[in-house]
Amino acid sequence: MAAATEGYDFSGTWQMVLETATRAAVPVLGTTSIRTHQTMVATVKHLDTGEFVVNHDVCTLTAETRPALATTHFPDAFVRAIPNKTYPLELSPEGGRLRARMNLQPLAVGYDPDKSSTLPQSLDAPAVVDWDNDGKPASTIEIEVPLLGTVEVYQVQVATAVLDGWVQSADEISGGAAVVGLQQRTLGASNRLFIQNPTLSADPSASTFRMTRAATGTRCPSG
Repeated sequence: MAAATEGYDFSGTWQMVLETATRAAVPVLGTTSIRTHQTMVATVKHLDTGEFVVNHDVCTLTAETRPALATTHFPDAFVRAIPNKTYPLELSPEGGRLRARMNLQPLAVGYDPDKSSTLPQSLDAPAVVDWDNDGKPASTIEIEVPLLGTVEVYQVQVATAVLDGWVQSADEISGGAAVVGLQQRTLGASNRLFIQNPTLSADPSASTFRMTRAATGTRCPSG
């Protein structure tokens, strides 16, 4: 590890941008491509062992759907509910370059994974919680549909983002991203037409991440 990181000190504050692509076969809307854009502020610490560890806080989360049959919106309550994550920044020399890997660990949304090893199948399942503290069960996302207006959808989901890239410089790390173990289930909606469970498939070929240095003390914008 010491040899791999010689000349680099990754300690400090970073901005992270994660873009992931997913294909969904939605019964109401047809086959769509969903691209999510997530920004984070991360702190990297250098441990006594010589390893680096990352802790990030999610600032924003948006989604773009193509074809644009509907617009997906993540309410502020949803974004605030996403927990901070801590994980190793794994570095290894390969072909004269320094490879960087980060496993962001599983993220369970809308339910308590300690109460169920599988996704809940109904809103009244014991593992379902008001994950985003908005007074509604599971997690709430909003879908804006022409003619129908805004539809609330109540979902549970679990997935793990794995980042695999390269150190471009002491101030930039970037590369590809993969979403593994993706499972999602819609348990309810304000319009019953949207209580559907599309077939999802992650598209790592269109998923990327980028980390760049930020000023010390940078935090997510408030409000």
